[in-house]
Amino acid sequence: MRAKASVPWWSSDLTLYIDADACPVKDEAIKVAERHRTEIKLVCDGGLRRPQSQWAELVIVPEGADAADNWIAERIGPGDICITGDIPLADRCLKAGAKAIDHRGTEFDAHSIGSKLAMRDLMTDLRSAGTMEGGGGKPFGPGTGRTFSTGSNACSRISNEDDKPMELKSENRSFGGRQQVWTHQSKETGTEMAFGLYLPPAAEDGPVPVVLYLSGLTCTHANVTDKGGFQRVCAELGLAFLAPDTSPRGLDLPGEHDSYDFGSGAGFYVDATQEPWSKHYRMESYVTGELLKVAAEAAPCLDLEDIAITGHSMGGHGALTLGLKRPDLFKAISAFAPISSPIHCPWGQKALGGYLGDDQSAWRKYDACALIEDGARCESGILVDQGLSDQFLSEQLKPELLEEACRKAGQPLTLHRQDGYDHSYFFIATFMEDHLRWLSERL
Repeated sequence: MRAKASVPWWSSDLTLYIDADACPVKDEAIKVAERHRTEIKLVCDGGLRRPQSQWAELVIVPEGADAADNWIAERIGPGDICITGDIPLADRCLKAGAKAIDHRGTEFDAHSIGSKLAMRDLMTDLRSAGTMEGGGGKPFGPGTGRTFSTGSNACSRISNEDDKPMELKSENRSFGGRQQVWTHQSKETGTEMAFGLYLPPAAEDGPVPVVLYLSGLTCTHANVTDKGGFQRVCAELGLAFLAPDTSPRGLDLPGEHDSYDFGSGAGFYVDATQEPWSKHYRMESYVTGELLKVAAEAAPCLDLEDIAITGHSMGGHGALTLGLKRPDLFKAISAFAPISSPIHCPWGQKALGGYLGDDQSAWRKYDACALIEDGARCESGILVDQGLSDQFLSEQLKPELLEEACRKAGQPLTLHRQDGYDHSYFFIATFMEDHLRWLSERL
């Protein structure tokens, strides 16, 4: 019999198995699994109530001495983790390529397993011969759960043992919330990546929706964090605000730093297919997958079923294209002075040609106008603000192309042309509140 809640898409790839019949750290293990977005299976022969966690599945097996052990051993595989005090089960898990830890958070390995199995057999023989009474190890006390959950750091320590840990670089109070900067080692880019994360006061009480902001050419997370002016409104509306970098950093690939509009600071939110960019410049996959999972690990209060996306210039292009391609992920889209059609402007032609090659048919999935022509839609509509004193308006941004594509396709678009405003963060900060309120209404 199984009782299982739906596991969200952003869960980690591993599964945590608990030999639950005599496990004193079930509650602590569930908290660890929730923190790391890990599916957990509690296996027993009855007598347990299903935990109130979307990550937990209660598996009840038929009664029998080894029924729970056999169920786990038959299903566990490489990358998974088992929490058990049963040494033979731990041995079977290791042989299946999985990890095993005991109730105090100590990891089993081949050497310790061999020693413990030998000691177990010796103790069994001594008891059978009547040469000793009692037995068992050190009893579990009230501190066992604390030792497990804090001392071992369970899932994160074992499942990420080869990764540089995520690190909180800074945190500042702002309008009752917390403005943070995090770094982590990215598997998508193969580099260390940084992101800004604002958590509103409401994050202390439960899940909060997320606004994902993509920055423009040459920027990092710091531009919008320091100059975007979003914190007050996010605090009021109960919105988290997530701002990643614009490209991998620290690679020094040939030509990577030669110009402001290609390479470092100019990832264009694509997954590159051309060498030498294809291994590291995977910003689409990073932004729509790994970033969100890592941010949710840093802040479990993030509601990844309730996300809007916005951005500026190159980041506006990213918001439009990723939002249109992933309506399952993003409920609302807005943009500040976006590159409306990279296929038809010098910035876009240089970037898409360099990252994707000369076949312009491959460019269409990274062009908002082409995506709309090909059937992509955002049912909640799209909001765009564009300054009419923007120095890049006619050559690079071309909002009239987006306007015409939306008109022909019947895609709802609200395009505000703002007299006297340029391409700077003065423009963005002026209209940031309008965008946040518009997005919030759709979350």
